[in-house]
Amino acid sequence: MATSLEVKIKTLTPLWTGGVDGTCDRLHVSGLIGSMRYWYEAIVRGVGGYACDPSQGGGCTYLPYDAKYPEKTGAKSICAACYLFGATGWSRLFRLSATAKATEPLHFRTFPREERGKMGDPNSWWLNRIFEKDQVPLSEEKTVYITDDQELTLRFLGKSTEWKYVQSQLKMLLWFMANYAGLGAKQQFGFGLFDCEMTYIHWTQGLEDLKNFMRHHELIRNQIESIPIYDEKTVLAASLSDFFAVRGLVDENVVMREISLPQLSFPIPNRKYLASAFDIRYKGDQFVTGFRQSMKGKAGIGKISENALFGAGAKNMNESESTASRIFVSMPLEVEQGQYLLRISGFAIPNLRWNKKSLTAHEIAWFTYLYLTTLQAKNIEISLPSTQFKWGKTR
Repeated sequence: MATSLEVKIKTLTPLWTGGVDGTCDRLHVSGLIGSMRYWYEAIVRGVGGYACDPSQGGGCTYLPYDAKYPEKTGAKSICAACYLFGATGWSRLFRLSATAKATEPLHFRTFPREERGKMGDPNSWWLNRIFEKDQVPLSEEKTVYITDDQELTLRFLGKSTEWKYVQSQLKMLLWFMANYAGLGAKQQFGFGLFDCEMTYIHWTQGLEDLKNFMRHHELIRNQIESIPIYDEKTVLAASLSDFFAVRGLVDENVVMREISLPQLSFPIPNRKYLASAFDIRYKGDQFVTGFRQSMKGKAGIGKISENALFGAGAKNMNESESTASRIFVSMPLEVEQGQYLLRISGFAIPNLRWNKKSLTAHEIAWFTYLYLTTLQAKNIEISLPSTQFKWGKTR
C-alpha cells in the first residue's frame, strides 16, 4: 500500500515561513506545518470536536492505553488535531518535505503616510517592525519565496496503518486552505495564497472521515462549556463555526488609486499580485478607508472589539501582551485583465459584544460586503458555514 502523497501547488502570493527569529531567509517546513495545524484545529472545532491549543500552553500529552482507564488513555488521551499532527508522547502521522526554486526581494506597495498635512515617508516603520523585527532595514537582503507561476512540491510520507485516514485529512485540509486560507505565516497580510489540485469532493469526504473518526474514538465534546463575554484577557481558539469569507473583483483603476507607491527603491518584479494588504487593512483617508477603519465606522465597534478582531500589540511591540489577528486580508490578485480579486476572511468571536448583542460571523460578513462596495467591487460573494463553504453571490 502506497504511503506517500505528492501535491503540486502553485503559489499566488509570497510565501512566508519565518524561522526561530521570525525572519524569512528560506523555506521552513516547520512554518508550513504550523499553519496547517492552525487551520486543522479550526476545522476540528467547527465540526464539534475538541482541539487543544499548544500555542497557549494547553497541548495534549499521549498516555499509552491502559485497560483500567480506557476512557483516559490511548487515542482518547489526545485530541483529533494532536492525533494527526503529534503531541507529547505521540509522533505526527506524516512527514513533510518541500522544495522551492526561486526567491525575490521582500517588497510592498503602500501610500506615504500624511504627517501634519505633509506627505511623509511610506509606512516603513510599521512594515519594518512587523516583517523584519528591526534586525535590518527592509532590503533586498531579506527574501520570501516568490509567487505566481512557481510550482512548489509538497511530499507527505505516512504510516501504512493510518495512511488512508491521513491522506483523506491532508487533502481536505489543503482544499480548504487553497480556497479560504493560505500556507505559512502572516496570512493576515495576504501572504501564502496558493492553488492546488484538490476538489470539493476531497473537502466533503475528509469532513465525513473526521467526524467518523471522532465518533469512533468518542472525541466529540464541547470545547468550551460556557463561553464568557469577551474581554481583552480572553483567549478563544478559532473555530470554523465562526468563520466567514467575502471576496469580490476590484477594478485596476481603483486598486492603483488607493495603493500607488512602491515601498522600496529597487525594481519591483512584474507580478500578478500587489503586496498591498497592509494598506487595505489599515489605510485611512478622506476617500476610502482601510477595512479596520471601516469596521470601526460602520459597525461602531469599540477598542476592545477592534483589538480582538484585528490584533493588538504591534504599536509597542510587547509580544507577551500582543494578540493575533483573526482577520485575514489577501493581496489583490489579478485574475483577468484589469480585474483584481480581493478576499477578506476571518473568525468572529463568540459573545464579542456589539450594540448590546454578539458580533457574529454573519454580521462581520455583511460589514465586509459593505466595505467592498466602497471599493466598487463587482461579483461580491460570501461564504459561511451555513453555505457549506460554497461561494454564493450577493444581490
